[in-house]
Amino acid sequence: MGQQAEIERRVARLYAEYARAVDDGDLVALRAMVADDVVITRGGETFPGVEEFMAVYQGVVDAGVPCQHAVTGLLVDATPGGGLRVRAYFRALFFDATGTRLVVGRYDDDLVEVDGHLRFAHKRNLVERVVALPASSI
Repeated sequence: MGQQAEIERRVARLYAEYARAVDDGDLVALRAMVADDVVITRGGETFPGVEEFMAVYQGVVDAGVPCQHAVTGLLVDATPGGGLRVRAYFRALFFDATGTRLVVGRYDDDLVEVDGHLRFAHKRNLVERVVALPASSI
């Protein structure tokens, strides 16, 4: 496997683990995926620090709404500083008792390598559409 292919495999794995951790409300796993100086941009606002990053996902857990994320279209490029820029699409379904929301958007993230593992240095969650759907059941 070539070097670029191996990098892309590692990035795809990180995003799959990220989506699963968000869906499972696994805050320990999410914390392990970020650099100590992580920055998160969400809703047009940027927040520095692990505490701010974790507060975003604590809010998702506290809402208690089951969700399911899918990440597609990963594009991975090296940055001049030695990190990676990753652009991707996401689709997230939120299954509330009164309705289902489909959130559509993009990630435009910076990754760094820390102790042999890829970590989010700047997580940018860019929501482009929210589609209201009827409630669903199993």
